[in-house]
Amino acid sequence: ARWQLFLRGASGPVRPSDLEWCAPNGIMGPCRIFAGKANSWDIPAVAYGGAAGMDPSGVGCGHIVASDNETVGRIGAEHLLERGFRHLAFCGYSDDPGRGWSAPRAKGFTRRASDASVTCATFSPDDQGSWLAIRLLLASWIRMLPRPIGIMAANDRRARQLLEASQHLGIKVPEEMAVIGVDDDPFICENCHPTISSVDQGAHRVGEAAATLLGEMMEGAQRPPGVVVIPPIGVVKRRSSDTIAVADKTASAALGYVRLHACEGIKIADIADALGMSRSTIQMRFREAVGRTLHNEIQRVRIETAQRLLATTNLPIKQVSDRSGFRTVQHMTAVFRKVLDATPAACRREARRGMIR
Repeated sequence: ARWQLFLRGASGPVRPSDLEWCAPNGIMGPCRIFAGKANSWDIPAVAYGGAAGMDPSGVGCGHIVASDNETVGRIGAEHLLERGFRHLAFCGYSDDPGRGWSAPRAKGFTRRASDASVTCATFSPDDQGSWLAIRLLLASWIRMLPRPIGIMAANDRRARQLLEASQHLGIKVPEEMAVIGVDDDPFICENCHPTISSVDQGAHRVGEAAATLLGEMMEGAQRPPGVVVIPPIGVVKRRSSDTIAVADKTASAALGYVRLHACEGIKIADIADALGMSRSTIQMRFREAVGRTLHNEIQRVRIETAQRLLATTNLPIKQVSDRSGFRTVQHMTAVFRKVLDATPAACRREARRGMIR
């Protein structure tokens, strides 16, 4: 668009006088900067970083592009449930206008845990004070939790703090405590030991959608006020959650085999042969330990793989089907319709655009 960009470094609300020196044609920034003044500028304005249920009038900006934070929390819970955890926990932040994303992420996480009938603890401490005080606070909470446990942090920064607190206690990650964050910040995730798994909430897509909307409005397009919700991309898996929390060693081995080979067109007989057990025995022990059937697990891994390829590549549907372990495109489409109530093509379109809510 050949824009001339003026970048404001301060984090507080913007005053009309702050913009007099550059006379902008439009403004884009986090919700907190508008503080009810957007309409007074008489220029197109787009806020980002809000939540799906926000009232644009309360932000002071009629157009908001937001992450789907409840879905972010749900995806985090599903990631840990898929690894066999029957004890989950969420660690967020206390109520803070600048961290309004923490509570909906916790809501999505706890709701998915409830649907799966697993225990779930939550903790949202204040983040004020020294790091030593915060570490002791988190360590005191972690010490009371059952193990093995899967914990989701509201963001990668909190996930790093959980790792450091667990090291203080001598708790092994991920063997005793798996951890997953949000934001997929490589500076944090790749520089911790172990490296941190994280939900990619689609921040680049949020920025692109906000800039596109602002550009259209500066060109004169009339857009109705509302919130554009951008779905998360998925979990970027790293060492902090690379484990399978199943006490039954046979079921654990079956889970590991499915994770490695589900997209190769395997059948339950292949798993039984690999483990040297009868199909009936392995199916019974797997269901008792994991809470779902081997068929469901194979199908889940294939669907997850297909969804990721649909969202992040331009591969033809046929190649997505082949790489995901489905027999044919028709088979994949039938499974998607049954499980997701959508076709693969619709899932790809949905992953690449926000939804007006």
